Amino acid sequence: MRKALALLLLAACTRKGPEPPRADLPAPSAALSAAPAVARLRDVDAGPIAAWTDERAIDGLANSCAFDPADAGAPPRAGPWRHASPLDCRQPFEQACVADPCFHEDEESCKSTCQSTCVSCGEGCVKSCESCKAGCKDDACQRSCAEACGKCRQDCLATRDSCTSADCAEVYKTCRTKLVTDWLANGCDQICSACTQRCPNGDCPCWQTPKAKACRANPMLCPEMRWAEERKKIDPKWAANHCDEACAKIWKCAEVECGKSSSCGDPHQTFERCAARIPEAAPCRIRQVGTLLCPEPQSD
Repeated sequence: MRKALALLLLAACTRKGPEPPRADLPAPSAALSAAPAVARLRDVDAGPIAAWTDERAIDGLANSCAFDPADAGAPPRAGPWRHASPLDCRQPFEQACVADPCFHEDEESCKSTCQSTCVSCGEGCVKSCESCKAGCKDDACQRSCAEACGKCRQDCLATRDSCTSADCAEVYKTCRTKLVTDWLANGCDQICSACTQRCPNGDCPCWQTPKAKACRANPMLCPEMRWAEERKKIDPKWAANHCDEACAKIWKCAEVECGKSSSCGDPHQTFERCAARIPEAAPCRIRQVGTLLCPEPQSD
């Protein structure tokens, strides 16, 4: 027992103590306390910069007026839209599977113009920032120039957003009105019907005739235009035949008919039957367009 205790005391006395701190390396606590609190917070990975007025964006602009947030940790995108940053003027367009020429013209023309204007606006902000910094003599002045540049760049994005939403929505509305107006005036429904009967598979010289081309008629656009919501306002026959009232009668009938059957859980199941029985539905061609132009009334 005494021998074991002696061995333990010997090991404790001979155990190597902690090494003294090296003079050439600063103590970790001293280095941390010397760093500004704001700088330490900004070093934390906070994800992509969300706005040009964010402090990290101002830091970048203070260093360079041509600061690109994509170089500040934003993940790259493949293809032509390499920037994932919301600070980039150019953003991917929405994709649509509908055969709507107005949608594609809106995307390719109006929204592209909005984005190009935003790019030009941003270039102007950079030049103003550089001119501002040229007269600076201290860091505070340069940061003030960076803050003005950040606000300028953010204003460019706000203008782009207004352009791509309000302005392009009006462009789309105008395009659709003209498209439907021309469609009705040129008798395009009849052309679609004739070509569909001649070539049900879709590939047919009928679609290449001058009249069909004037309508831009094709197997995809024809059904799209038959159900175009704008027809209710543009087609004089819709108002002349009191088609909204006809729709209301059909839905009232459908609801009553559905209530008579225990197996009917939805008035949509009896809509076609009622549309065939109500005379006012025929001139409105409601059986052809179904519930797309004759939607079920919303209950309060």
